[in-house]
Amino acid sequence: MRRILMVSLLAVGSPLAVASEASAQVFVRAPFVRVEVGPGVAVRAPFVNLWVPSRTVYAYPPPIYAPPAGYVFPPQQGGQPNLPATPPIETGPLPKPIGEANPPPPTLTEKAPTLEQFVKSFQPKAGYYDVELLNPVTNQPTRVRFTLPEGTPKRVEVRQNEIEFRYGVFRFVRIEFDKDGAQVISR
Repeated sequence: MRRILMVSLLAVGSPLAVASEASAQVFVRAPFVRVEVGPGVAVRAPFVNLWVPSRTVYAYPPPIYAPPAGYVFPPQQGGQPNLPATPPIETGPLPKPIGEANPPPPTLTEKAPTLEQFVKSFQPKAGYYDVELLNPVTNQPTRVRFTLPEGTPKRVEVRQNEIEFRYGVFRFVRIEFDKDGAQVISR
């Protein structure tokens, strides 16, 4: 009886002992609404496009304290107030009249790479990525945010409207493009 009890406990407890941590990913799709929870929270609806990454650390520069304008420092030993130094006023050239204004130089905008160009130049490593790619459905630049897991993908496949990073049989990161933008699916 004791032996049967020990074997039963061992059979029930073994899967619990070797279970690993699983990443919780939730995808909710309803008409006109998408909610994705995984490495962050993404909400997409008409007029709403929200992405909140998880465990984000913001580093702010230390505050700089300056006295208000016109502040007079307390007097020093001689009894004279210690006035702040005023910087000299620099004057530049006067602006041209409106009739003589030169047109602004053309802005150089980088064209977003296509899916094929991106895959050829991209070195897939573990980490978070925020890139701008040319959406093959709309031919407009689209911002894509995705996270690649540890390890090197075994294959990177480019199809008509998607990129897929294959890590194993059921492990992949897929970026699908549609008229609403890009959707990242990872398993």
